[in-house]
Amino acid sequence: DLLARGELPDADFIAYRLPQIVTTLDVYLAFEAALRERDE
Repeated sequence: DLLARGELPDADFIAYRLPQIVTTLDVYLAFEAALRERDE
């Protein structure tokens, strides 16, 4: 496929990866918010 051959343009690659990146970020932000609430 395109990804394996490294022919995917950067913007398309970012769009392809974005769901995984956003999920990771959401988990991190939720974790950070929980820590802040615990500290208060």
